[in-house]
Amino acid sequence: MVALLHPKAAGRQIVIDRAVVVVGRSPDCDFILDISSKISRMHCALVQVDADFWVRDLGSMNGVWVNGQRVQIENRIANGDLVAIGDVEYRFYENVQPPARAAGGNSGSNETAGPANGISAELLDVIDIVEVGAVQVVESVDVIDDVQVIEDVQVIEDVEVIDDVEVIDNVMVIDDVEVLDDVELIENVEIIQTPNDLESRKARRSRRLR
Repeated sequence: MVALLHPKAAGRQIVIDRAVVVVGRSPDCDFILDISSKISRMHCALVQVDADFWVRDLGSMNGVWVNGQRVQIENRIANGDLVAIGDVEYRFYENVQPPARAAGGNSGSNETAGPANGISAELLDVIDIVEVGAVQVVESVDVIDDVQVIEDVQVIEDVEVIDDVEVIDNVMVIDDVEVLDDVELIENVEIIQTPNDLESRKARRSRRLR
């Protein structure tokens, strides 16, 4: 049974005429899809199991979508389904007539010719071991530049705090004070009284004699 993905825009059909068709940007893929930067090197695998067809994401950055739903690991596809590989959209058709092969035996379904001898052992290993849940994608990393580290910082410990300090405000400073040294003390000095003093003494004496 042959099936194909028919592009909604310009491009070539992806023919599924074998058990596994690997799609991606790598030259090792069966169908080299390099018309968009959102296609990973090994983006997805189209798998035929008996009468059923499946699409499997091989850990791509931009994913595989079936009818608007992102494929987590793999998803069965049916006639008429819309399949997006990255941002390239296809319509799936089954039970179709494959295109004529070019001279030399290579399929004309590829955008660029893939391996002439089928799927390489490397690609088969990828299909078997890839687990989407184990693929971690780092999309944005914040880098801190120009971080200055200060070393040898001296810490002052045992600081003594003085409480109850009395502050004297409004202190008057007297300048230019002359100090007398060598003061001579004069003793037995006779005091000369004035006439008024003599009259007062006589009046007091006469009052006592009465």
